[in-house]
Amino acid sequence: TDVNAPPEAPPEEESSMELPERPTAASPWKQVPFYRQQEHMDCGAACLRMVARYYGHELDYPSLMKLAGVSRYGTSLLDLSRTGEQLGFITTGVQADWELLRSVDLPAIAHLQDRHHFVVVWRVTRKGV
Repeated sequence: TDVNAPPEAPPEEESSMELPERPTAASPWKQVPFYRQQEHMDCGAACLRMVARYYGHELDYPSLMKLAGVSRYGTSLLDLSRTGEQLGFITTGVQADWELLRSVDLPAIAHLQDRHHFVVVWRVTRKGV
């Protein structure tokens, strides 16, 4: 062994932020997991974590918040969309009316503009969301 050689780097651990493949549709009967937001302004990251877990991917929450650009002001819909795409999801930001909302793949993340809040939509019926 060469005592002057630099030490070998430890084997890299698999990052919990890397998804092995693009998420695929899950069963419509599978329940969306619930994760409570940890801070006042991290609702977007919490929603993305729930949707990712629904598709079988557990994400490191502090890293997810950093990736989504969560600050004391929250995160933007654009940043949340970009983060979802980095994780392998196909994202589209739209202003949805009732009919459009009934036709999108669920679960989906919705931004409630009047409340400055993100929520996960997991079911749409005639009576409500």
